[in-house]
Amino acid sequence: MNFEIETIIELLHIINSTHSLRELMKKIIELIRNKTGCEAVGIRLREGEDFPYYETIGFPDDFILRENKLCARDQKAELIRDSNGNPFVECMCGNVLCNRFNPSKPFFTERGSFWTNSTTELLATATEIDRQARTRNRCHGEGYESVALIALRVRNETFGLLQFNDRRKNLFTPAMIASFEQLADNIALALMQLRSSDAATKSSQIYRSLFETANDSIFVVDCQSLRVVDANKAASELYGYTHNEFLQLSIIDISAELIRSKLSIKNGDCRISLRFHKKKNGTIFPVEITGGYFEQDGMRFQVAFIRDITEQKLTEEMLLNTQERFALSVNAGRIGLFEWNILTDETFWTLQHEIIFGYLPTATTTTTTTAHTYEDFAQRVHPDDLAAVEEKIRRAKAEHTVYEAEYRVIWPDGSIHWIYGRGQYYYDSKGEAVRMLGAVVDITDHKMAEKELAESEERYRNLFESMNEGFALCEMIYDQTGKPVDFRYLNGNTAFARISGLPVERVLGRTIKEILPAIEPFRIEAYSHVIETGQGERFYNEVKELGKHFEVYAWRAGVRRFAAVFHDITRRAVFQNKVSLLTNRERQVMELIIAGKSDKQIAAELGVTQRAISFHRTHILKKIQVSSTVELAELAIKST
Repeated sequence: MNFEIETIIELLHIINSTHSLRELMKKIIELIRNKTGCEAVGIRLREGEDFPYYETIGFPDDFILRENKLCARDQKAELIRDSNGNPFVECMCGNVLCNRFNPSKPFFTERGSFWTNSTTELLATATEIDRQARTRNRCHGEGYESVALIALRVRNETFGLLQFNDRRKNLFTPAMIASFEQLADNIALALMQLRSSDAATKSSQIYRSLFETANDSIFVVDCQSLRVVDANKAASELYGYTHNEFLQLSIIDISAELIRSKLSIKNGDCRISLRFHKKKNGTIFPVEITGGYFEQDGMRFQVAFIRDITEQKLTEEMLLNTQERFALSVNAGRIGLFEWNILTDETFWTLQHEIIFGYLPTATTTTTTTAHTYEDFAQRVHPDDLAAVEEKIRRAKAEHTVYEAEYRVIWPDGSIHWIYGRGQYYYDSKGEAVRMLGAVVDITDHKMAEKELAESEERYRNLFESMNEGFALCEMIYDQTGKPVDFRYLNGNTAFARISGLPVERVLGRTIKEILPAIEPFRIEAYSHVIETGQGERFYNEVKELGKHFEVYAWRAGVRRFAAVFHDITRRAVFQNKVSLLTNRERQVMELIIAGKSDKQIAAELGVTQRAISFHRTHILKKIQVSSTVELAELAIKST
């Protein structure tokens, strides 16, 4: 258990101090390898429909190259899909990622993780049916005997997979695997938050709001001149300067340690546990500084997060106490932790847990972990959600599974907040539950984003279905040389079926060659050209197999994708083909007939006899295949 707690503490510290996904994953696997002594560690993350390695340590390059992709492909390098259209993810990694497991087998845990201390013995004693899928056996071929695969999953969303490989036998124990699963839970939570953070930062308005409402003082400093280029509201309140006054200052003006401040920025120090600053009124006070650096337009800037630590003791400032470091890391990550002692019915919450449940801290708050009762928890949960939450807690205890739930809590001010909670029971030697450890995260913003997305999709769908034009979204398919050879229909509206005559359910998920085998290659190349250039183009297509002519406008709609709207111009095309069979004189006569002129007027205008005009009229009606000049005029109007 000490291994687990210490590792989670360091893991949370990494999560809260790292701002790049690549750097975060690299530091995580380095931490795990150092703590476990495992020979090779890797993290797979979802990319499109596959799960390639995102970061590895200890694996040979050729192993990574051969094992990087998990989705099965056919001889044309196209994804092999199941009856539901989902790609088939191969090997034991695919079992863990797709929840294909049998918990009665000794190499699967109840949560669906895979582990073995001898791949040689496993392959000799287990069938493909036992292993749930055809395995590639490359781990065994590389000489790895101890292998563990742990899914990175939050709720029902799978982000990726944590992999441990070692050529030694008997490296793992059930306790270690349980610890790996706990680590994977924290990594998955971090990925969920990081993805939400990435989406949020796309909006400058949201960024500014977060900047201004942060509890910590935030400065943006030009590393060359040391001038302050931005500061938030909390900084003004702490230091006593207005925003405009800050823009006239340098970092030297607020530092009580001029040389150290200059050296810190010059050396790129991102975290300083103790430093002294001065306020506008001259007061000197201790601060803790965290942050990072970025470059823009050839200039380098520091973003500094500054926290007043006047009220803290020096031992707290230096973070020597494990419990204090643990609480600080959790609070910084907005993850609340709880421990429920079932024997005493006491529940301990971290400070961040209290904040998430509406127990707002006060100026006298000095502890990071507070005793509560189960009733404190139940009173905060929304009445409509409480029964479902308690049923999940009861089931997790009875079935020795992970407790996981989304629910609402009501704060004293009446506001409603969405919470994601996760926990795990621990049992004594008799199998009796003695305590429960877990975490809670405020996902209100995530829920609001989901609601806005659903509403946006509904508006899009209504517009999509109300279009008079046919619409199709397609994905281009290339051969191994990069040549476009086919495309697959991904979506289409109601008008698509009405105009093309092809039911949408017959089209979606299939390729154009499956639907229309005689499609000319140049038409596929034309759509590929739209994707390559990014320039929309208009086409006129005759689809002989459908007996129709279409006017199509296509544009690029993403990587390897294009969208198209189209009209049925069959009537116009057929009419123009028939007109092309007329002689020049007949076309002149036809245009005057359509204009409503009599034979006498036409004869006078063209300088011929009325008898000649009557002759031309007869031949025109015959070639156009209509019975009267009235029908000819109507057809001409409808075909324009």
